[in-house]
Amino acid sequence: YHNREVLQGLLGYSAARYHELERTGIISDWPTKLRSTSYLTRDERVRCDRLASYDPCFKEKLGIQE
Repeated sequence: YHNREVLQGLLGYSAARYHELERTGIISDWPTKLRSTSYLTRDERVRCDRLASYDPCFKEKLGIQE
């Protein structure tokens, strides 16, 4: 939401120039092309240091039934 504030307010872009940047897709308030997210297993997350560790029996220990 800060594109207009930065480009027009701080950098002095005209409204016409700002709208041209919007029209051509150079700027946007929302993502225009969503990227797919990759899924990592718990083991992969541990190997990549995205997860410190996990207990494979955590559900059993917590009494959670699937």
